[in-house]
Amino acid sequence: MSKLDPGGDALLRLRIFLLVAAPLILPIAFTIFFVPDRQATSLREEATKKAEAITQLFATNAVSAIFVEDPTGLEALLVTARADPDVVYAAGFGKDGKPVALFKSREIKPALQTARAGGGAWEDGDLLHVAAAVKVGDQLVGYIQAGFSLEKIHAQASAFRVTAIVLTVVILVIAALIALVLGRGFARLFAQLRHSMLQTARQVDEVVNLLAAVTA
Repeated sequence: MSKLDPGGDALLRLRIFLLVAAPLILPIAFTIFFVPDRQATSLREEATKKAEAITQLFATNAVSAIFVEDPTGLEALLVTARADPDVVYAAGFGKDGKPVALFKSREIKPALQTARAGGGAWEDGDLLHVAAAVKVGDQLVGYIQAGFSLEKIHAQASAFRVTAIVLTVVILVIAALIALVLGRGFARLFAQLRHSMLQTARQVDEVVNLLAAVTA
């Protein structure tokens, strides 16, 4: 039997690997690059809705405490934010921007953004901030500003991306093993076919030469 051609064997395995892996390239790229970002965006949108609702609730309930400048009563209200682990701080300010009361779950000094009050949430690193105006009728009496952690969302997106990469590597390794096993089998089969064809060709040549000798 003829020996296997190492170069042809390797080329065959490469072709099988590409045949197995090529259809997976698009879903793999989609999973690694698009899905985690889309998931993070979806989680961020939900977190924004929640943050705006909580901040507005504080603003509604803080009217009397801010109006009479009652830091004790306002602090008692803001401390209830402790029940939500995502709340990093909740602060109440007078209409002049002077701090009235503050709850914080970690060391932070929030800076009031009056221009953003009622304008939606904004991000700053791992924090999502929301500011809301506190009003009595149409009269502005102060502001409530709260900060919410985005660390959980970022961690979930990162973990999802890592999982997708690991699964991708596993899939490519499986594709490589399939290519290795099938490539070896096909290479042997092709070698046998080549050997068989050569044998047949030699036998035909022998028969032709024998006939030629007989008829000569």
